[in-house]
Amino acid sequence: MRVAVIDVGSNTVHMCAYDVEEQAGRPFPKRLFKVKKQLGLAAYIDQDGNLTKEGEDRCIDAVHQLVGIARTSSIDQVHVFATATIRQAANRKQVVKRIQHQCNVSLEVLSPEEEALMDFDAVSYELDASDGILADIGGGSSEVVRFSGKAPVLVLGFPLGSLRLFRDFVDDVLPSTSERVAIEDAVAAHLQKPEWGALGESKTLYAVGGSCRAALKLLSHCSPASVDQRAFPVLALDALLSDFAQNRCLAVRSITQVCPDRIHTALPGMLVLQYLAHAVRADRIVVGSFGVREGYLIRRVFSQKSKGEGKRGKQL
Repeated sequence: MRVAVIDVGSNTVHMCAYDVEEQAGRPFPKRLFKVKKQLGLAAYIDQDGNLTKEGEDRCIDAVHQLVGIARTSSIDQVHVFATATIRQAANRKQVVKRIQHQCNVSLEVLSPEEEALMDFDAVSYELDASDGILADIGGGSSEVVRFSGKAPVLVLGFPLGSLRLFRDFVDDVLPSTSERVAIEDAVAAHLQKPEWGALGESKTLYAVGGSCRAALKLLSHCSPASVDQRAFPVLALDALLSDFAQNRCLAVRSITQVCPDRIHTALPGMLVLQYLAHAVRADRIVVGSFGVREGYLIRRVFSQKSKGEGKRGKQL
C-alpha cells in the first residue's frame, strides 16, 4: 500500500509518501519521496488571532498542489493533518472547512497531546529507546514527552516554536544578543511552571522536528568530528551557538549553505533545543529521522489497521 501524509505546519506544508511494507513482522513506512512548500503560515496570524485570507489561500493552494502530486504518483491514500498555527487560529473552524471543501480532503487538527504522542510513537518505532525525554520543536509550538519502559508517562508543551519566536522577538534575520536573551526568557517562563518540575532529568534528549534536524545538519557541516551518526554532545551545540553569536557572517554563511530555507528560524529553534537540553541536564542529543508524519501513520493507520478499523484517508 502506498500512503501519503500531508502535514500543514506553522513553517511548511510538507508531504511525505511511503510504501508500507512488512519488516520484522510489522508494517514499516519506507519513504518514497517528499515535497515541501515553504509558507511560514504562522506569519499570517493577525492581531485578533485569525489566520488571514491570504494565509488561508496560500495554504489551500499548497495542499491542493500536494494532493495533485499524490494523485499522479500512484498513491492509494492521502491523510492530511494540521498542527499549531491552524490549531491556535481563532477562525480555525472556517479555515478547516475551506481547506476540506476546496481540496476535497479530510483535515484532522491535532491537539498538542496527540502531536506529542505521535512524535513518541515515531521515535519508539525507529530507535531502541526505553527511557528518556523527547522534544519536538516545531514552528509554532514545542512538545515534550517523558517516557519510561517504552511508554509515555508525561506529556507537556508550550506555544513557542522557531517561527513564532522569530516573529515575536527578532527584528533582523538573525537574533541579536538581546533578542537571544529574550527568546531564552520566553522559554524559561514556560519551563518554570510547576507542572514542568515533574519532567525530571535525562542524560539523553531525543529530538525531532525541522529545527532539530537543522541543528544536526549545521553541526555536521561546521563540526563534523562532534557528530556520531545522528547524535551529538550538548557541549557541541553550545559551542556552535557561541560561534554563531560571535560571528554573524559565519552563521549566515553556514545556514545558507546547509538549510537556506531556515535562515530566519534555525537559530530560534536551536536556542529552544539548547535551553531544553540544559533544563533536563542532558549530555547528548539524538535526532530521529522519523517525526510526527511517521507517528501519524503509526497511530492512525498502522495501529487501527491491526484492529480492523483503520482510519481511512482520501482514496485516490
